[in-house]
Amino acid sequence: MILPIYDINHNDTARFSLGDTKGNTLFVLSLNPSRATNTHLDPTLKNVDAFRSLLGFDSFLMLNLYPQRATDPINIHKRRSRKLLDENLRTIGKYVTKGSTIWASWGDLIETRSFLKDSLLDIYETIGNRDLKWIMYDSPTKKGHPKHPSRKKHEDRFQPFDIESYLNS
Repeated sequence: MILPIYDINHNDTARFSLGDTKGNTLFVLSLNPSRATNTHLDPTLKNVDAFRSLLGFDSFLMLNLYPQRATDPINIHKRRSRKLLDENLRTIGKYVTKGSTIWASWGDLIETRSFLKDSLLDIYETIGNRDLKWIMYDSPTKKGHPKHPSRKKHEDRFQPFDIESYLNS
């Protein structure tokens, strides 16, 4: 599989999007972009593709709270880069359209850095008025976050995700 959308920065240390937007697209908002590319999917992206199919979507597009590539969350910047964040917001704003479905899937990783919830708020302020449908897999984690897509059974265990209540908690 070759995915036509692969937005990275000039030195490949950040990935802003990966996937396709043909037909009915499932947007997946996650965290901790891996080394996956448009020609080499990692296990998480293979899971996302399986869920996309299970849920009846034609395509998926991976997006991130923060686009820095870090195979281990401990390596995420200690302070967010405004340049990376601004490019991330432009990318998300370009692809997410009115009525889109967004799978919230950052897991407990959002607690890795204090700025990550602020990044989510910035994303919400960029796209929140587009009449979006937010979903999550199964129930929240014990810490109250939407589960990450890695290592999940390929079952339709999705439910609505109340992004506004989450942001206010």
